[in-house]
Amino acid sequence: MRRIFVSVVCLLVCCVLAAQNNKATWSLHKKLNPLGNPISPMRFSSGTCNSDHFELLCGLPYDGRPQPIDASCGHCGESSLTGDKLRAEFAQNFLKNNLCSSSDASVDITNDDLAALQQSVNALPDFRYGNPHAGGFGPPLDRTPLQSLPPTNGKNLEEGTVVRYVGFMVEEHYSPKSPSDSGESVNCSDSDHPSVDIHIALSGGQTRLPAHATVQQKEQILCPTITAEMIPHYRPDDWNYEELEIIADRKVRIIGQLFFDGSHRACGDAHRADTDPKRVSSWEIHPVYQFEVCRRADGSCDPANDSDWESIGQATKEIAGEEE
Repeated sequence: MRRIFVSVVCLLVCCVLAAQNNKATWSLHKKLNPLGNPISPMRFSSGTCNSDHFELLCGLPYDGRPQPIDASCGHCGESSLTGDKLRAEFAQNFLKNNLCSSSDASVDITNDDLAALQQSVNALPDFRYGNPHAGGFGPPLDRTPLQSLPPTNGKNLEEGTVVRYVGFMVEEHYSPKSPSDSGESVNCSDSDHPSVDIHIALSGGQTRLPAHATVQQKEQILCPTITAEMIPHYRPDDWNYEELEIIADRKVRIIGQLFFDGSHRACGDAHRADTDPKRVSSWEIHPVYQFEVCRRADGSCDPANDSDWESIGQATKEIAGEEE
């Protein structure tokens, strides 16, 4: 009888540990600054803009490892701008690299939510932003209005909110796509693939952009999408273009920070530049804290059930096994 009791206890302990392992990785990491630094890890300041290295201000939200860019490029990147424009660029870059979530809970969002949130920004008086390389204002000098917007579809959404999205990848690429192209200031103008963001277009329905899509096809397919960005800092090894391509037809679950990209405008905006990304909103999930794949090819996974989802690496291994 005692052996049976011990066996049952061991079984229960194993189940608890398994359940913990299935919990969202980002929520298991310590959110507070582990070094006790008085500088807020979630608020931009001159003290958080190390220019020559990326300093972790909190526990990583994912199981990543140091990358070469971490030793050469800080939270705010590099820029040739000066004065208020430089501060606005650095403030935006800092948010793009913010791995310190403000909450252990996430708000579920859809493409329609971010489209509506874009309209709230469009209604702000004298809120200037846009592509600085195409005559636009650049990132807004004051981002405060982005944290006091009215509720969107009954949800309180603002810059910095942790959000969760479930849908499909429409297209993904390194940004910039080619190492020969100019890189972004947030990544210190680096352009080699391990050191740049991975841009992912997302849709609630399953659709893919053809490899050689026409301009019209790109407008039609990409303009209804929203964007998620995987940053290069401490990026997990299985967060790469090649493995994303393998699971391109699978439903995905993404958690990350809600961020407003003030360097670009959305489709349908009269002030949008031709080089701006094609999407329904300038609001992004950036950076991505967690990226998971539905375990079932038919997409019948419960967004709230962690056991229905697995890592990119696990999914690609299973798919490779099925093809053998």
